[in-house]
Amino acid sequence: MLELIFAGMMISVFGRLFAFGLRATWGFARLIAALVFMPIILAVVILGGLLRIAFPVLAVIGLISLIRPRQIVQEN
Repeated sequence: MLELIFAGMMISVFGRLFAFGLRATWGFARLIAALVFMPIILAVVILGGLLRIAFPVLAVIGLISLIRPRQIVQEN
């Protein structure tokens, strides 16, 4: 009986750690995409001669970043 309680508690603890790891990884992936990949993609589009696509994409991203407020996530 104690083994079942121990196994349940162990699954609970490691399940929460796994969920925290997924959330942290998702946050890092979004940060890297915003700071590294988006400027590289826009530079490649501009160098490829597709200015008619690059400027509207840049304008939309700029407007979204200005309009959307920064939210501080507070966990209970």
